[in-house]
Amino acid sequence: PLPRFTEYAYAILRKVIMALIRSVSLQGFKLSKHLLFHSDVRSSIRNCASLRPLHCLVQNNRQLVRVTGAETSQFLQGLITNDIQHLQEGAPSMYSMVLNSQGRVLHDVIIYNNSVNNEQGDYLIEVDSSAAENLVKHLKMYKLRKNIEINVCPDMKTWVLFDPNIDFNSISNVDIECLYVNPKVDSEHELNITGKVEGMIITRDPRMLYLGHKLILPSGVNADSVIPDLTSCDSDSYTTLRYRLGIAEGPLELPVGNVTPLEVNGDYLHGISFQKGCYIGQELTARVFHTGVVRKRYMPVILSEVVSLAIANDTNVLNSKGKRVGRMRTHFGKHGIALLRVADCLADPDGLSVDGVKLTTFKPAWWPIEASKQKPNA
Repeated sequence: PLPRFTEYAYAILRKVIMALIRSVSLQGFKLSKHLLFHSDVRSSIRNCASLRPLHCLVQNNRQLVRVTGAETSQFLQGLITNDIQHLQEGAPSMYSMVLNSQGRVLHDVIIYNNSVNNEQGDYLIEVDSSAAENLVKHLKMYKLRKNIEINVCPDMKTWVLFDPNIDFNSISNVDIECLYVNPKVDSEHELNITGKVEGMIITRDPRMLYLGHKLILPSGVNADSVIPDLTSCDSDSYTTLRYRLGIAEGPLELPVGNVTPLEVNGDYLHGISFQKGCYIGQELTARVFHTGVVRKRYMPVILSEVVSLAIANDTNVLNSKGKRVGRMRTHFGKHGIALLRVADCLADPDGLSVDGVKLTTFKPAWWPIEASKQKPNA
């Protein structure tokens, strides 16, 4: 291992290099930001073809909202946690959140670039179906007199293509600094695309590699009509995969106005830009990130048994001493997600319980390696 001072100096040098990469262009070509990605991640991307066979699922619990108009990019930039410039620079999709003025999560969304011929101002926003109308109302509240159209898009559907049997031992940590330069998600992902449908969008899930691919198709068109050899499945398989990874979505798992974007790992999932300008809810998010420690985060949990009655949302999670160390969010079978005090729970991962049922937790392998915040001794 590097001496502490050398490690600290390296971290500072890395931040300087990243700042230069964000601002410098060479001969008109912007330096590729994913060069900073950990070699294990790049290797996993190259080996993605081994994740076969893929299962497919139409996500009837997700709805698309279309936002169009000449001022759309500027409008969304002031309302979301991520940087709309990622889409303007060629990324097909990105993960983001919409916050209230107190910095709490209202909606978790995936935004797709729906522009044709690189024309800006046409985006599809994927959100939980139960929250779609509320998202439209929220956007229209800030629209004022801007030349923007905001409508629910019932004629398009979201599909997810994924491998339910991923090798969790192959998941590697990445450097924390890599996550704050959102990658351009590769859409040429070695899928065997045999058909083309007007309006189709296909991209890796922008949150993480292991969630597979997102496919936007007109209603009534099946995924296997454009990609052969897919296996249809029900939503339980995909839900279990998300819970095993510790990834939450929708208002049931992310109670509206109740959690911060850092608590739900928005920073780890490429969902927050700390370089962009102001947006609603930014103050708390930036202050916690730059000056504080995120003590509570969403973590995967495994119940010791399958319970007959579902454990209620917000039920207290207790450690072996009976002290409350978090709250249960949701579960399916033995797998679930809870908002936990990270340090306390990792110190006693097998001594946890909820509603009389024993459970265990662990630090997800995809969480990044964070450098110590402690400064070196003089």
